[in-house]
Amino acid sequence: MRTTEQSSKYSGLEKMTTREILEGINNEDHLVPEAIRPLIPQIEALVDGIVERMERGGRVFYIGAGTSGRLGIVDASEIPPTYGVYDAFIGLIAGGDKAIRTAVENAEDDPDGALPPRVLHLMSLEVFVMLGKTVFSPVASLVIRMLL
Repeated sequence: MRTTEQSSKYSGLEKMTTREILEGINNEDHLVPEAIRPLIPQIEALVDGIVERMERGGRVFYIGAGTSGRLGIVDASEIPPTYGVYDAFIGLIAGGDKAIRTAVENAEDDPDGALPPRVLHLMSLEVFVMLGKTVFSPVASLVIRMLL
């Protein structure tokens, strides 16, 4: 399964007016709270489980490709200075550090080169947050194989 270049209802973006684009963004933004509301109990259980693991020494790995991976790296980088929590959140991007600044096409589809070797030092308390469509890629399969 390809994880990028999916069809979109905004595929004609370059033909839209500024107002149409802004209204489209606003319409999409309104969908988020409604989609999240019924999931709050599951999100609560997830957060409580992550906190419990972290209190016992576990870490959180954000794993993604492309923009999703970059956002995970930004979040993991900002947690130490913002919250004073060090070495507990780790951002990993398919394609390695090069992919932070440069697009590495199809990196999420390459299970052999997707993640840096330091991921291999795992504990049973680790939490993996697969970002974006990475959850459907060979990167996800690689992480699952490493955990077995």
